[in-house]
Amino acid sequence: MLHEIALGEYGLVSTRDAADEGIPVVELRKLAARGGLERVAYGLYRDPAVPPSELDQYALAVRLVGDDAYLMGESVLTRHNLALVNPSRITVGTPHRTSKALPPVVHAVRRNLPDELLTVEDGIAQTTVAQAVIDCMDTVMSDRLRDAISAAGRLGLLSRLEQDALRARLARRHGGRHG
Repeated sequence: MLHEIALGEYGLVSTRDAADEGIPVVELRKLAARGGLERVAYGLYRDPAVPPSELDQYALAVRLVGDDAYLMGESVLTRHNLALVNPSRITVGTPHRTSKALPPVVHAVRRNLPDELLTVEDGIAQTTVAQAVIDCMDTVMSDRLRDAISAAGRLGLLSRLEQDALRARLARRHGGRHG
């Protein structure tokens, strides 16, 4: 049962996942002691039998931050390969205060967004691509954001209306260049 959970969660299984399936937490600890699971954080384990994927780091970052956490900003653009951005950390938003010790590669930001600005892509919570572009307008070069908008349109991640609105907003912020 734990393996089936891990298959749908990028190899990750939490003590809450196990409890929801009626599996005692002590069983996870026993499996970890025998090498059947790897402990990655308090209450979070990885099943080494699940093949790694290119999205593992994003799923892990969101799970480490906690319930209601989501990718945001440049991390959303990078996760979808939409722009030439290479953030040194994965930015994860959360409506909750977090005092957890996180790895240096994960940056938690306390931010409460309305549900319509959040989505789940490939099982990973994130802001909408439109919101990610807006969040990056002060930090990412305009040309790269224009490219990201076009790429997201080609991939079906932004509608034509959203693309036009984002291009107009970008032009207003950066000197009237519209493209």
